[in-house]
Amino acid sequence: VSSKSNEITKVSSKSNVVTKTRSKRNEGPL
Repeated sequence: VSSKSNEITKVSSKSNVVTKTRSKRNEGPL
């Protein structure tokens, strides 16, 4: 169970990075 939740955390953190990259792209150079 603990390793499974670990995988979920990894996946969610990965999608978090994708969201950050997307918002960075949308903002453009600041």
